[in-house]
Amino acid sequence: MDSPIIKFKQLANYLWFDFSGVFAISHTSVDHHGQSGETQKLMTRAKYHVTGGLTGLDNHACACLIYRTKLSNKLTYGKLYALKGFLVGAKRHKMPFFMCDVDEKSEVPVNYGKQEIQIKALGRVAECCGDDDDHQQQGTISVIVRHDGLNETDEEDESMTVEYLVPWVNSALNVSEAFTIGRQVCFCGTLGGWNQRLDMMRVKVTSGNLHDDQVRE
Repeated sequence: MDSPIIKFKQLANYLWFDFSGVFAISHTSVDHHGQSGETQKLMTRAKYHVTGGLTGLDNHACACLIYRTKLSNKLTYGKLYALKGFLVGAKRHKMPFFMCDVDEKSEVPVNYGKQEIQIKALGRVAECCGDDDDHQQQGTISVIVRHDGLNETDEEDESMTVEYLVPWVNSALNVSEAFTIGRQVCFCGTLGGWNQRLDMMRVKVTSGNLHDDQVRE
């Protein structure tokens, strides 16, 4: 195919969504009842940078960060941290829920705030909107991918859907043939905010792999 960023590869049979990048803490962590010296489950809201800005007036770049630590080690309001972890939920509160490892956090200066959140994720195609005129004019297609995970806001929903904007210009491969429903895909990219129209998180893809049983490592 002509599009060099999308390749074919045998992919694993499990699904995941990992992230790393800089967040600006916008709310104080929620302290659950417990002793100050005990490890506790904490939550806080944060913002992240999206290069080029958001694509809709109602879209936003907010996230909920979940982590376990002692109160003395909690994320502090107004500071920027380099964090990594994985997606655990993304729906009813209209923002992604990320589980973070704060023991490996790094406080960073303000000039690091323009760094984007890097994403690497493996999921299954739920829908492809390759015929949408708006996306074709931008040289992208919209691929909706389902990921496994624990949705913190819905105990009955153990999967999450994410919109991926995939560069797709003059490709010799038909979109509907490439992104068939249920096909495994692995994408790398950057977090692109919350799409209010679709009610899901958006990722701008920089590279990726489509599952193919015939391709050997």
